[in-house]
Amino acid sequence: MADGRGNRERILEAAISIIETEGEAGVRVDRVVEAAGFSKPVLYHHFADREDLLVQAQGERYRRSFDDALIALTVFQDSESQEVFLDRVSVALTDFTSPEGRRRRRMRAEILGATVGRPQLNDAITEANRQFVASFGDFMTRARREGLISPRRDPRDIAAWWLSVVAGRYVIDVDADRFNEEEWINIILSMIRSLLAGEL
Repeated sequence: MADGRGNRERILEAAISIIETEGEAGVRVDRVVEAAGFSKPVLYHHFADREDLLVQAQGERYRRSFDDALIALTVFQDSESQEVFLDRVSVALTDFTSPEGRRRRRMRAEILGATVGRPQLNDAITEANRQFVASFGDFMTRARREGLISPRRDPRDIAAWWLSVVAGRYVIDVDADRFNEEEWINIILSMIRSLLAGEL
């Protein structure tokens, strides 16, 4: 049998899998322990109750929704100039408007909606946002040190701004037929270029 941490992860993965196919309503303790291959006492050793399990699972789903974005930052490494760096930013926006990008934003919006009246979930989401801003901000700090972006703005403020752009994009995703996708991308690219070049 796996160690205690492995048990917790398997239970958490089982809950996440159920949430992603059936929503929170489908997460019943009996189903989770069956899917994970454990008994209820093992689940309750790691999670106080069903609500604790849901909060941890939703928090993990939200945190993971940023993993691709953070991994994608590697394409910017070794940019030999600010222009190359900014061109790579433009290319990276392709994923932003992809079906997978839309799926991640929809999931984040659903999880954010689930925070109402759930302070522990709200705390988990706040921490995930802080981690994203810190990681993205660290990357931007390195880019600034290498002269790829303007020193005029604090990299963490840029990262926080980007997080708000990502969250706000969901409004367009749910009513895409009424908006010009290409124009939205052009506006964002213009804003990013101006911001990173120190023009804003």
